[in-house]
Amino acid sequence: MRIKYLVSASLIVLLQACSSAPSQVVINPELPIVQGNGYAQQSVVTSVLDLRTAHHLIQIEKPEQAAKLVSTQQHLPDIIERALKRSFERAGMSVNTASEKTIEVVINEALFVVKQETLKYRANANIVLTAKVENGSKTLTKTFTVRGNNEGPLTADIAVLERDFNQLLTKIIGNIVNDQEVQQFVNN
Repeated sequence: MRIKYLVSASLIVLLQACSSAPSQVVINPELPIVQGNGYAQQSVVTSVLDLRTAHHLIQIEKPEQAAKLVSTQQHLPDIIERALKRSFERAGMSVNTASEKTIEVVINEALFVVKQETLKYRANANIVLTAKVENGSKTLTKTFTVRGNNEGPLTADIAVLERDFNQLLTKIIGNIVNDQEVQQFVNN
């Protein structure tokens, strides 16, 4: 009985040691559900600025080891800007470079921190974006935050974390596009 337990425990540790997380993930958020046509006949210029100090998306921390950092295949500001443009266009807005109205989104935080233990993991995600909307001489600045968590046995599945991150990104982009204050500010 004791030998079976030792063999099982050794096998789990060996499998965990042999598995390695990929160094990059694919971030491709879906277009969020747009509520109504709140931006009809409006035109805006969009941009995304990344103010994070570290540009990885997933940080896997194991006891007494250096953290494993996982980045995106594409530049995160480009991914967010493309999704924002498509979402605003879906809401009836024209996104072009000839508008006096601007929406600048600042990436303050976008990180999934995984605490990996021997037989389980806990992962917490935090995405914080600040939308700065300029309409003539007026400016509206609003911060949007989404959080998520994930836990399970053995090691964290990078594909699950990637899926969860994409869902959180879809949600926060939808929060920005559907925000009543942003819509009213752009429309006035």
